[in-house]
Amino acid sequence: MSPLAFGIGSSKAFGIAKATAVPLNWEMLLVGGGGGSYATGYGASDDEFISYTYSGGGGGGGVRTTSGTTANGSSLYLTVGGGGAAVDNSTGKGSSTYYALTSGGAAVFTSLGGGSGASSGTNKDGSSGGGGSQSTSPFFPVANRTPGTGTAGEGNNGGSVNTSAAGGGGGFGGSGGNASSGAGGTGGSGYNLSTFAGGSTVNVGWGGGGSGSITTGNNGDGSTTTNAPANSGGGGRGQSSYSGSTGGSGRVVIRYPGTVAKATGGTITYETVGGTAYVIHTFTGSNTFTVL
Repeated sequence: MSPLAFGIGSSKAFGIAKATAVPLNWEMLLVGGGGGSYATGYGASDDEFISYTYSGGGGGGGVRTTSGTTANGSSLYLTVGGGGAAVDNSTGKGSSTYYALTSGGAAVFTSLGGGSGASSGTNKDGSSGGGGSQSTSPFFPVANRTPGTGTAGEGNNGGSVNTSAAGGGGGFGGSGGNASSGAGGTGGSGYNLSTFAGGSTVNVGWGGGGSGSITTGNNGDGSTTTNAPANSGGGGRGQSSYSGSTGGSGRVVIRYPGTVAKATGGTITYETVGGTAYVIHTFTGSNTFTVL
């Protein structure tokens, strides 16, 4: 009998079908850019002596998670927010991190940037608020002393001022610390990225410490660095007159269960988190995530 009688050469005879493309279910964590900080000198009028100011810590970038499903051959377009600049204007706020379904398209899901800790009363609100700023001048505006307000689900409020000291910036894990006389408040704590992505402890989304005439508060990750590291979403540490600090840029992490990469984009690692094996894609700059 001909081998063809048994279906040899025909995959259907043995139930072997062409592989069907399966959409990829993923989880995503987004960290916004942290706020910067800057302290200017303050004089209420031309004849007043320019007084020292102490800037609050920058607010930490927002930390948010979401999930979704992407079809084979389709992409997500990721924008990673920059850290706030060491200036006393709107660019002192951190920028938002988000993803879109088309290049240049509208944001589908966003994590906000942190508020500025600068010595003016504006731009302090954000994912986490910048710390209130202080001055040795009795005429320093109340609005400048007022800490920034955080956004529910993304971060917390900045800390309040005291004599010759500024408040700490808020962080994802807690509000910025309130200052005491001459001692700046500590920055609010952040989020341990290893909870989502495995590996060693990496803190993100923490607030910067507030400046003070005696001591400046520690940042929310326990450090005393002036400028928050890249991709930390950390807030800049508060400064005294005519100096500033920058916030850390954000990041995006995408994970899905398995041990084989099913998409391209970012730095790919393999980790076990909570007993489940995951493929991890880490993006430290704006890029594209494409399902194979």
